[in-house]
Amino acid sequence: MDLAFIVIVLQLIFLEGILSIDNAAILGAMVNPLPVDEAIPWPKRLTRIGHVFNRLLGPQNRKNIYL
Repeated sequence: MDLAFIVIVLQLIFLEGILSIDNAAILGAMVNPLPVDEAIPWPKRLTRIGHVFNRLLGPQNRKNIYL
């Protein structure tokens, strides 16, 4: 393989990694935390099994999540 081709591919991989870290930082700064007493909502299609998981794991609210 040509050395220039390998260098270009490595540069693209590096730049994509930097951009993904930047996007994650921006999204992390935009996220608002839920109030302490508000439960974390289940997606609409998973509400039926969500009740089963709530029984097995306990209620999923912010008090139970350790960061």
